[in-house]
Amino acid sequence: MYFFFCPQSQYAGMEITRVRAVDNDTGSNGIVTYGFKVNGEFVTETDDFRINPFTGVITTKRIFDRETEESFMVRCVEF
Repeated sequence: MYFFFCPQSQYAGMEITRVRAVDNDTGSNGIVTYGFKVNGEFVTETDDFRINPFTGVITTKRIFDRETEESFMVRCVEF
């Protein structure tokens, strides 16, 4: 599980964290791709965040208002 914070000066498209996973298999079986699990489906974008499926970099898709949105919970998965 990863916890991360967006700075007060956050902007849309800002890189906020990178998730990492290791697969000990070799060849094509060892390639790790990343996504979010939303309603049982694997996706690379939500309304709020985008994850690069190859690097694990998570970026914001919009500006957040800390006055009304204190926290978010997303489930990152490797597949």
